[in-house]
Amino acid sequence: MIIGVGAYPYLQGGANAIQQSFDGAQLMGQLGSPAVSAEAFYNCVVDLENSNSWITPLGSVEVLVSAPAGSSQVFAGRQHDAATLRNIKTAYRNWKNRCNEHEENTAIFFFCGHGLDNGEQYLLTEDFGEYPDNPWEGSFAFDMTRRAFSSCQAQTQIFLIDSCRQLTPDMLATELPRNPIEPPNRFNRECRYSLVQKAAAPNEAAYGITNDVSFYTKALIGALKGNAADNDAGDFWTVSMGKLSSKMTEFLRDIAVEQGYDQRCMSTTSDVRAILRLSGPPTVPLLITCNPEQALLHASLSYRDLNNNTGDTRAPAMEPWNVNVTAGIYQVGASFEQGGYVGRSKAKSVAPPFCKEEINCI
Repeated sequence: MIIGVGAYPYLQGGANAIQQSFDGAQLMGQLGSPAVSAEAFYNCVVDLENSNSWITPLGSVEVLVSAPAGSSQVFAGRQHDAATLRNIKTAYRNWKNRCNEHEENTAIFFFCGHGLDNGEQYLLTEDFGEYPDNPWEGSFAFDMTRRAFSSCQAQTQIFLIDSCRQLTPDMLATELPRNPIEPPNRFNRECRYSLVQKAAAPNEAAYGITNDVSFYTKALIGALKGNAADNDAGDFWTVSMGKLSSKMTEFLRDIAVEQGYDQRCMSTTSDVRAILRLSGPPTVPLLITCNPEQALLHASLSYRDLNNNTGDTRAPAMEPWNVNVTAGIYQVGASFEQGGYVGRSKAKSVAPPFCKEEINCI
């Protein structure tokens, strides 16, 4: 189930903007990233299905999306319901019923849009703020909803929440409603394989650039397509829930910090398993450089895949060599015709998400 909420018509900049009584709502407006992020995640899910990568084959994808006026067009040629609370509740129940048909099903829930958190994370739907005296009628309590989903027979459950988790002063002063999509049953047992991942830590924000995929969703897509892959179990490259949990903040920071934002995600897991088996080894950025760097001006750099004896060379240049290669074992080296440096080469295991080899040339 994929939800992207960028249009909030009753908030600042919306088509039917209303003066809000809740301080936090007064500061919120339209978001250009969620609809684009929802489409990007949808395309990733479908691409992985088309390459037969999902270990549990894709059964259905429920999409709800609300894009603000003037934003990039998304899901061209496809019709999807708006991400109102009523529509989300209906789609959620239909999705849960399908997931409940067999315990070997994998349930994946993705949400991108406004969020707030006072110990319970509230996800805001398109109609948030329609009633200014109680804007929470356009939201749902996510953490309670997730606990309620434990009644589903599907033994693999993944919830990915790309939203802020900030706490506002009036949230401290107000007794907020406990409004999950469905109430949790305290006697429900947790599913065997669970991952709940939130794009922001408590009282922190999740970021993105208007009309572009959010930083977290970019990191998530990269992880699913190979950055989180390993072949520790044998011949196949797989992506596991555990690797998504342990590595996502690292992947996220590679994107967000480069843009000037400090963002970290939080994950909770139970038992974990592989969810993807890639059709082949993933592509890995490989950086080859010399120590000292001045040696690059005289070094012929090379790499060779020891599995198939293919590779490439580069003539001397000022900058390190950045190249994309298929994950595997490589012979990486530097040779010199002049310059007083020592040529060397070594075998190097090249694995996601990134590999750097510095060749000592003295």
